[in-house]
Formats: sequence, C-alpha cells, structure tokens
Amino acid sequence: MVLNTARGKVQDYLQDAAMDALLRNTIIYNVAWEDPRIDGKVLQLGPEDRLLMLTTGGCNVLDRLLDGVGHIVAVDLNSSQNALLELRLAAARACTHEQFFQLFAHSNRRLFDALYPQTLRPLLSPAAQSFWDSNAGGFFDDFFYAGASGGLARILCWLTWLFGLQPCVRALLLCRTVEEQCKLMDEYQAKVSRLIGCFDTLLPAFCPLAGVPASQLRLVTGDDDKPQSVVKTFLDRVFRKTLISGDNYFWYAYLYGKYSRQCCPRYLRPENFEALKAAAGRVTVKTKLLHEAAGE
Repeated sequence: MVLNTARGKVQDYLQDAAMDALLRNTIIYNVAWEDPRIDGKVLQLGPEDRLLMLTTGGCNVLDRLLDGVGHIVAVDLNSSQNALLELRLAAARACTHEQFFQLFAHSNRRLFDALYPQTLRPLLSPAAQSFWDSNAGGFFDDFFYAGASGGLARILCWLTWLFGLQPCVRALLLCRTVEEQCKLMDEYQAKVSRLIGCFDTLLPAFCPLAGVPASQLRLVTGDDDKPQSVVKTFLDRVFRKTLISGDNYFWYAYLYGKYSRQCCPRYLRPENFEALKAAAGRVTVKTKLLHEAAGE
C-alpha cells in the first residue's frame, strides 16, 4: 500500500509538471470547453457589469460580449492563450462575417495568410504579434487539431480509426435525435468499450494535453464513492445526452475538424456578428494570475 501510494504521488507530480510546462509554453485550448450557454443563463449580465474571467480559448469571452456586458478583463497565465483571444477580437473588428467564419470555423490558411500582415497584425499587441509571426502557419494549417488539446483530439480520431469506429463517427451526422444517437452507440458498444479501456490506460499521459491536473481524474465516483472511469462517464454524457450533429459543437469540431453552419458557437452565427464587431473593443487582456488581476 505504501509503495502504491508513493508511486501514485510520483505519477501525479510528473503529470502536473508536464501540464505546467505546457501551460506556459504553448496553446493548450484552441477552443474553450465550458458551455457558455449555462453561464449566460446564470449570470444574467448587462451593460452595467464588469466581468473578470479566464481567457482559455477565448470563445467564452466572445460569447459573454454578446450578452451585452459592459467590459471584460480576460486573464491567463499563458500568453499564448491571450494571443489567440487577441486574434479573435482583431478578426471580429476587421473582417466580414464570412471571413471570420472561414478563419475560425473552417481553418482557412490561405485566407489567414492574406489577411494577417496588413489587416490583423496591426490590431495585436507586440506580444501577440510575436506569437503569430512565429506560429500562424502551424496553427491555421489545421486549427482544431493544433495546440495541445488539438493534439489530443488528433489522437482520439486516430484511436477511433484503430478500433473500427469511423463508420460510427460518420453515422453520427445522420442522427437527428439523441434517441437515434443512443441506438447507434448501442450498435457499437463493444468497440466503444475497448476504446474506453485503452484511453483509461493512457489517461495520465493524455491529461496534460487537456490541461487536466492529476487530482481531477479522481473526482468521478459511483454510488459507493469508489473512483469510476472518467472516460466512460464523459463519453456516456456526450454521446447519450447531447446531439453531436446539431447541438454539441465542441465534439463536432474535434470529430470532423471544423464547425458546420448549423453546429457552431453563437459568436460565429451571422445574426450575431454585427453585435460582436461592435463589442470587440470592450475587452482588456492581461497575462498574469487571476488573483493578481482581481487585486487590480
């Protein structure tokens, strides 16, 4: 027991050290993974409000702007994440809706190369300019598979192929209800179970790519308070309780490498673009710890 505990502590330390190194040196989140619709219903923000929030992928900052909040201070210890948010804000200010959609829904590298030097770069801070001068190509070659979490998504896609689940992934696009999707998952349950077993084994190596600390893996428990498979719990919630083809744009992007016109965040929808453009200047971006920014 003592040996197992010591081994677990060493594994946790190595996992968190790897995550810390990634957090400071590369983009972890190419998109934000917290559903902004939930926050919007709870917070009920308006023009009199000033909001302090984490930057992460920058998506939720844009979504909160559409709530009409007076001002947002976006904070992240990782300057790469702030550079991504600055780029999103610059594109909202300077681009047409179709250009904005092509950049952040379809990862249009040729369009980015055309717009960046004269249109987007002048709107960025020196730190963000330096980041995108060096990293634009690798990121926009395949937006949703770039960065650390994008690398994890690429591994997931490779594993779905390895375990024979590509027909299931294609068939998800044809499901029009969650009930249809559940029936499809039942058909592939044996292969899904093998994928879960593989992912459970590799999870300590994968989680730093998603910015997940070691302690968080032990938060999912059953009725007997014993730890359960995080992967199984997660996949059951995603594929049996949300509709991938029409509602869950988080997983749609990682499974298919893009957003669709019907399945995308609201900040990418044409009816919201003018409001986003008008609000894009109401964000201050800071690279520091959250409590430091709060103290200011």
